[in-house]
Amino acid sequence: MTTNKTNSLTPSLSPLGRGRGRPKPNFGAGREGCGGKIMGAIVEVHKELGPGFLEFVYEKALLEELLCRGMRVETQKAIDLKYKNNKIGVHRLNR
Repeated sequence: MTTNKTNSLTPSLSPLGRGRGRPKPNFGAGREGCGGKIMGAIVEVHKELGPGFLEFVYEKALLEELLCRGMRVETQKAIDLKYKNNKIGVHRLNR
């Protein structure tokens, strides 16, 4: 009688191989969506510039990177502030 002992002695391997690393999050919801493109652009800007700059430097670099990737971008977008359906002011996003 032969027994297959490999299943009980061999550690299971993750899809990435021997348990190293973690699977990448799916920012594109099943496609290469804008979330994945944005995350890729953020990583590229950080790799290129590194740490230590003020926020506006990263904002300008990210804008350039997103445009290079063919994305439509609006910066410092003004939105109306409403209270009970009445406009009470304007707010700029990302400020």
